[in-house]
Amino acid sequence: MTCPNSSNASITISADDDGTYTLSSVSECQNGTDITATITGTLGGTFTATPAGLAINGTTGSIDVSASIGGLYTVTYTTTGICPATLDIEVTIADNDDATFNYAAASYCQADVDPTPTITGEPGGAFTSSPAGLVVDGVTGLVDLSASTIGTYTITYTSVGPCVTFTNVTFDVTPFDDPTFSYLATTYCTGAGTETPSITGVTGGGFAATPAGSGIDPVTGSIDLSTATPGVYDITYTTVGACSSSSMVTITVTSTPNIAVISDTTVCGSLTLPVILGSGLSGTESYYDGNGGSGIAYSDGSIITNSVILFIYDANGTCSDETSFAITVDATPTTSSAGLGQTVCDTVGLVTLEGNSPAIGTGLWTVFSGSGTFVDDSDGVTDVSGLTIGDNEYMWTISNGSCASSSSNVIITMEECLATSAVNLLIPSGFTPDGDLVNDDWELVGINQYPNCQVEIFNKWGNSIFTSTGYTTAWDGTVNGSPLPVGAFYYIIHLNDGSSDPLKGTVTIIK
Repeated sequence: MTCPNSSNASITISADDDGTYTLSSVSECQNGTDITATITGTLGGTFTATPAGLAINGTTGSIDVSASIGGLYTVTYTTTGICPATLDIEVTIADNDDATFNYAAASYCQADVDPTPTITGEPGGAFTSSPAGLVVDGVTGLVDLSASTIGTYTITYTSVGPCVTFTNVTFDVTPFDDPTFSYLATTYCTGAGTETPSITGVTGGGFAATPAGSGIDPVTGSIDLSTATPGVYDITYTTVGACSSSSMVTITVTSTPNIAVISDTTVCGSLTLPVILGSGLSGTESYYDGNGGSGIAYSDGSIITNSVILFIYDANGTCSDETSFAITVDATPTTSSAGLGQTVCDTVGLVTLEGNSPAIGTGLWTVFSGSGTFVDDSDGVTDVSGLTIGDNEYMWTISNGSCASSSSNVIITMEECLATSAVNLLIPSGFTPDGDLVNDDWELVGINQYPNCQVEIFNKWGNSIFTSTGYTTAWDGTVNGSPLPVGAFYYIIHLNDGSSDPLKGTVTIIK
């Protein structure tokens, strides 16, 4: 017999967890907005994603798109209750566009060939630049260097795909080196010295010249004019910087005439100008009486009859040479005349010579033979003393510079004369009428023994200037009360004693 039995058990039926949630976006670019999750079901679950690569927060479900790898992911939310629930949502993370590009260099000279970039990313984007001043083609990225302003720029390439991105590169536009230089002139003359250019641009470059022959220094650009060959030269200066450049100037080197020097010269009468000698002469060289080719011109063969300074001038364009020399032309001296010869007694102390006075030149008395001392050897009419018995010959020479002298001679014969009187008579050869009370008069010692004597004195022209009978008052060297100049005067003394000859000679006034 069966005995029935029973027991009770409690059964709890729990509702399933609600795993529903929403995402702010299910498709984003890596450079887009981060995705957030909103749980509309049971809270406290966890978020996971497959495959790996999605940067998701397991608690909040937030997705960091920039940190995620592009791709298709399944995001799962799983609750943690007794009756867990899950919900999958697919999320797409798109890779950013590739905007990579570059230029062949980061810096370009303003006169270089315009550069075009290489786009290694997505083509079809657009180019922009900042700051203003760079001229860049928005489609191709070509940079117009010559139209751009010198400076540093940022060039941006922006893609046009679903996930737009951009890339920046730094771009420098550098000016070409300034090769400016100049010489002081464009035409130079051969000769001594050098001409060095002034570099107003970038220094440190090098110089070259074409054609050869300029004598240029390749470092300094100096032109050695002593070795330069005449010609036209193109001088080029090239800088050596990153943006090297060149400039050119043209100079002309002209031959400088070189006139042979003529020394100062002295001639008699005239000079015939010689042919002008030298090197590099133009053929128009000439003599002038003014410098720089001014004044009266004289050709070679011209006869110069006066003293003058002449210039020899020649020019080849702006290059010239000049030299000068002095010509002294001496006139032919006056023909000499020594005067007439004389015969005098040995009682005469001074004899007056009668040489002519030169209109041209200067005269000089010299003793040719015999003896004698001249009062003034440069005066044609002068007195001579110290004669010897016999012939005394004197030469009167007139000279003028380089000309031949003119000479003539005169003979003065001195004879011994016997005394005719027993009484001695002293006749002085000179006296000094200067008022000092010493020898102021011509005292004839012993003349008082001849009371009937007659004394007469003449000047050099033969005019009587003093006459005295008895000579009781000595002559004081005057005529009509006026003092006579220094010089020799002739005298004749007649003793009138019935036996003596007249006494003749000269007396000199000395002061």
